[in-house]
Amino acid sequence: MEKYQIDKNKKAKKITKKDWMVEGIHLNPKIKERERLIKVEEITVVNKNLKEKVLKMQFSVAFKRLLKQVMNVSESENPSDGDIKLALSEVERMKQILKEKYKKELSHQEYHTMWRKAEILEEDLKRKIIYQEQRKEFLNQIYREEERGRSR
Repeated sequence: MEKYQIDKNKKAKKITKKDWMVEGIHLNPKIKERERLIKVEEITVVNKNLKEKVLKMQFSVAFKRLLKQVMNVSESENPSDGDIKLALSEVERMKQILKEKYKKELSHQEYHTMWRKAEILEEDLKRKIIYQEQRKEFLNQIYREEERGRSR
């Protein structure tokens, strides 16, 4: 893959080829083909403030999607164990991504805020799993009592 840098000059914009790796966040822009003036496959964000804003935006989109999934599970009267465990695994996956990708790029306060949001979702799902298990045990106990009563 070839790397280019766009240098803005007063007279003209010049595109130069660069062959080094730059530390930063690599993004793949999702621009419709007909709206493109040039074909861009990857953008590397190097500026610290801009990196933090991009990561916050990426986390926000992922968190909203995950929150929607958790809310669907929580609002359901009788969600299956599979649905709850799937949502829980997604939360754990998000926490892993936060730890690996976001921790070194974000300020401590921003990272802690994002981590806490993920923990809250995880705690909610774990409570839901415990509630489901207790409910099953209670229903099994009632069923066993009815069976004993009928046999006498």
